[in-house]
Amino acid sequence: MTQKTFNFPLGGGLDLKTPPASIKPGRVLSSLNYEPDDEAGYKRVLGYERFNGLPSPSEASYWFIYYDQGTGTEPVAGNIVTGLTSTDTAEVMFVITNSGAWGVDAAGWLVVVNATGLFADNETLQVSAATIAVADGALLTGGVAAEEKPAATDALNETYLRAAREVRRADIAAVPGEGPVQGVWLYNGVTYAIRNAVGSATAVMHASSASGFTVVSLGDYIDFSTGAVTSFVIGETITAAPSGATGVVVSVGITSGSFSGGDAAGRIYIKSISGTFTAADTLSAPSTATADCDSAQTAVTLPPGGKYEFYNYNFGGSIGTYSMWGVNGVGRGFSFDGTDFSFIHITGLTDSTDKPQHVAAHKKHLFFSIGSSVQHSSTGLPYEWNAITGAAELATGDIVTGMQDQPGGTLAIFNRNRTYVLYGNDINDWDLTDYNLEKGAIEWSIQDVGSSIYFDDRGVSMLRHSDKFGDFTLNTISELVDPLIQAKKRLLVDSVRIRSKDQYRVFFSDGTGLILRVDTNPQHRSGQRYEFMPIAYTAQVTSICSEEDTAGYERTFFGSDDGFVYEAEKGESFDGGVIKFFMRLAFAHCQSPRQKKRFHKATFQVDAPDQTAISFSPEFSYGAQPGTVSLPVADFSTGGGEWDGEAFWGEFIWDGQLIGEAEAYIEGQGINISLAILGETNYERAHTWESCTYNYSTRGLRR
Repeated sequence: MTQKTFNFPLGGGLDLKTPPASIKPGRVLSSLNYEPDDEAGYKRVLGYERFNGLPSPSEASYWFIYYDQGTGTEPVAGNIVTGLTSTDTAEVMFVITNSGAWGVDAAGWLVVVNATGLFADNETLQVSAATIAVADGALLTGGVAAEEKPAATDALNETYLRAAREVRRADIAAVPGEGPVQGVWLYNGVTYAIRNAVGSATAVMHASSASGFTVVSLGDYIDFSTGAVTSFVIGETITAAPSGATGVVVSVGITSGSFSGGDAAGRIYIKSISGTFTAADTLSAPSTATADCDSAQTAVTLPPGGKYEFYNYNFGGSIGTYSMWGVNGVGRGFSFDGTDFSFIHITGLTDSTDKPQHVAAHKKHLFFSIGSSVQHSSTGLPYEWNAITGAAELATGDIVTGMQDQPGGTLAIFNRNRTYVLYGNDINDWDLTDYNLEKGAIEWSIQDVGSSIYFDDRGVSMLRHSDKFGDFTLNTISELVDPLIQAKKRLLVDSVRIRSKDQYRVFFSDGTGLILRVDTNPQHRSGQRYEFMPIAYTAQVTSICSEEDTAGYERTFFGSDDGFVYEAEKGESFDGGVIKFFMRLAFAHCQSPRQKKRFHKATFQVDAPDQTAISFSPEFSYGAQPGTVSLPVADFSTGGGEWDGEAFWGEFIWDGQLIGEAEAYIEGQGINISLAILGETNYERAHTWESCTYNYSTRGLRR
């Protein structure tokens, strides 16, 4: 009987709500670790790898150092070999002896990683100051004895590359301390991570560097009272009498009173200290400010615990005033410019009450939320919180779960069960408008993808600016995956936007996550605008950020409960472990829903830089009839349903092209077909399924 074909593009994402007879065949019924691709189809997610500033594991390479006169002890993996003349170093992975014997006249090459140079011909090679051999550059030119990646076969090249990656991985340590990483952020090209110190009496900020995470010194402070005349000025030197101590002002936090009233009290953050401040001192400065010193200089420390939220913003007019601003819910808000750290004091609040949970910068005001209260600084003065100079408090009547700038110069303030929009420019014309008194946002879910997107009790919602009405529109966009949203929303840990992919990602406490691609063209891919796909990292996300580095490249980092910081969207593995991936396509009736068919083959157009071992399994007539291929696999569960491994699996046949076809020969019949795809890998690059074609022949009508 003549075979027919039915072709369809893959796209649309997870669909858990559309009736089976109506669902588009390119959507999926369940999936794991695939994402909607930018152009078309479904792409296996990229990996992640541990990070602390040391060289990246996925970018590792290897070198050969040629040697002869191997009269010393044979080196072993992990030894550091040093060139006595060049002082170049490298770490040994493999020792290849081509002739002779060690201790006598061995010759061959060392396979090494982390080479700092190419070594000099005929220089002495040493391990721990003991000579092992002599560098031999006879095979090379330019007076060197090492070269990069010259393995003779693809198999050897892969072996050496994988070994080099694992050496690099082992070099990268967790953030020092104990417990989960409570905050991670990228600012001015440096990745910062905050974790409790051992004993959990304090938390410590660490900065990535060429030597790994290093402790950030937060500086010192002194308490003061009876501040008079005018406030101390940032950058000026204060002098204490009678001690004679001096220090440069980093910032001034006023907790009560005012300098104009002669009763200002608070804290001065200082650096470049000379001498020792005492509680008996009187403070003075070139600005004519004066105050009584109420404490000795004390090291600034972060309180333990909390969950950090950050915001990069410039309140001044120069590059030097660009800073990161943060809150943690267990202590005062703070600023950091890469050198100087300061807590920010809301006037009228004490250490026990000044504990903001969320932060935003809007119209040159720094905004903090504490419970149901939103407070902001004076205009352009983020360290000053005085109503006389423009600071204010806005009461919302519900717990604030986040704040975000909106198009048109407004600020959305989200509560757990309601939403406000703040219009105006400052305290002279603020207008806090009730936008929705029934719908709010779940904490840590709010992101900006051109419009505000967030979780609420009804699903994933988007708050858009409306040009037509000069206002906002609000709609829920997750109807197709609502069962998954309702099951996961109370487990939400954090979220992030991936600008380069137009993606919103949210992570849950059970280790799973959800990707949403926001298609900016509603006509693209049959009008499908929002595509959801589940993911599952093997490392638990506790905090995550995605920001541009100094070169303009977007980079995504997340902290985990194991104390490591990982860079996401990096490499081909989950930090050396496998990426498990799975996808079950929607049932396709090939435009004849009641016609019985015998299915013969499925052909996929696939973009596969590396050929990955991938298995498939068909089902027919909504699962009533499984296929007949065989290859059992382990249990596999996803948010869209459970694949229990009770079917039979076969392997795709690849045509060998990078962008080509993968064929699955099947045998089975029914009124429709669904194909499941499954595999795992930790070295192959991501592949993309773009379209599918079923070959079938018709039978009679199903009555």
